[in-house]
Amino acid sequence: MSSVADIVMAIGHREFAEALGVKPSAVSNMKSSNRIPAKKYLLVCQLCGQHELSPPDCQLFTFDPGGEEPAEFLDTSEAEAS
Repeated sequence: MSSVADIVMAIGHREFAEALGVKPSAVSNMKSSNRIPAKKYLLVCQLCGQHELSPPDCQLFTFDPGGEEPAEFLDTSEAEAS
């Protein structure tokens, strides 16, 4: 999907808000800015999959532009073993 508005329209405003655990006004703000908080990436991917939509473009999310991986993608097994 090429924009947040496209994703929300395909899923439904209310369902999208409920799935992400936010108020409908927060979804409206996401649509206006065409950005979704990075911490919602996995939820949005799952939601798109449930609706047989293509995965969302990573550029729609507020990932750190410095190139660091989001925490949920980091391998912390070495750090935990220490």
